Amino acid sequence: MSIVSVQSFRRGTGKTTIAANVAAMLAWHGQRVGVVDFNFAAPGLHILFNLSEDELLHTLNDFVWGECEIETAVYDLSERLALRGQLLLVPASTQPRQIARVLRGGYYVNLLSDACNVLLDRFQLDFLLLDTAAGLTEDTQLAMAIADHVLTVLRPDQQDYLGTGLIIDVARRLDVPQAKLIVNEVPAAFAEKNVQREVEQAYGCVVTAVLPHTEQLTLMGSSGIFALTYPDHDLTARLQRIAATLML
Repeated sequence: MSIVSVQSFRRGTGKTTIAANVAAMLAWHGQRVGVVDFNFAAPGLHILFNLSEDELLHTLNDFVWGECEIETAVYDLSERLALRGQLLLVPASTQPRQIARVLRGGYYVNLLSDACNVLLDRFQLDFLLLDTAAGLTEDTQLAMAIADHVLTVLRPDQQDYLGTGLIIDVARRLDVPQAKLIVNEVPAAFAEKNVQREVEQAYGCVVTAVLPHTEQLTLMGSSGIFALTYPDHDLTARLQRIAATLML
């Protein structure tokens, strides 16, 4: 059983899209996978899985306020996505009141760790992916502290480079077993091997994937899982390789 925390320093890196697609690829390979929306401030993971607002009867927010057991906030998407394995989603609430309530604080962050342990044990998961908020919040640092793998997503942008260094430093202080980078939205004009080499040298950290800007993904507008919609696309092959490295 492995916990995978998917991080980024800035918003808009494509972190959530990558988390959803890698989770789907793991389940496509027959793994039992859970994916949790840890982004209380800007939830949206469920949108990629085409789960409507009306279907969100219980969320992670309800659990942290003691209003439901974590198992009640689990949605099995395996049949809907026609996966060989199992994919279970725990969404966060998109209701403005719920978002404001969490942002004001007052719940015990350790409850999130408890939720992860229950999910791993109750559903016998092979992988539990945590889609965290951007930046270094108390929640994101907890996710890193309990993770076996930290995947940090960045774009080829100077602001991303600076902030990513902070995340890598925290991961090292927390002794995360496996911390790797994903460089996303790389323009076609960039030489990918050069990007990979420069980023690895800058952080002393393995780049597990370089993902190019892909027009089809942009046009999807977060309405579905790219790797399942375009199974033969080069981007899908790269997402498959990310999943494969986690299964090693």
